[in-house]
Amino acid sequence: MTTNSIPSTNTDIEAKDSWLPMVVIGMGQVQMSLNINALPVSIGNIVNEFDTSPTTVGTAIVAYSLAVAGFVMLGGKLGQKFGSLNVFRVATGLLLLAMVLMTFSSSAEIMIVAQLIAGLAAAAIVPTLVVLIANNY
Repeated sequence: MTTNSIPSTNTDIEAKDSWLPMVVIGMGQVQMSLNINALPVSIGNIVNEFDTSPTTVGTAIVAYSLAVAGFVMLGGKLGQKFGSLNVFRVATGLLLLAMVLMTFSSSAEIMIVAQLIAGLAAAAIVPTLVVLIANNY
């Protein structure tokens, strides 16, 4: 008994990749970039509002940058241990809380603390962005 095999018409249909992950990743990058780029533009208004020196506002900018630079490797390790998506979600929430604290800060010291927290959150977000891009694309 012989069986005749039916030739399969194999049409290569490309599955369209969703752009939603890339949009979310891009928004995370914009969120972090906006924070560090908005403060230098607003130094004059912040100095007037808090009645402080421009160097104090500069300290907030430096606190953010140092936290990102100093803890980015730890952020990568956290991403390995707990999963990049989970760390991205938690760190984005922490960045949101830091920005809310920054918005409603009543003194320059609270502003500096908010920027430090934002820097720590960004240090966790940066390596997860790289992994999420590699995993999705």
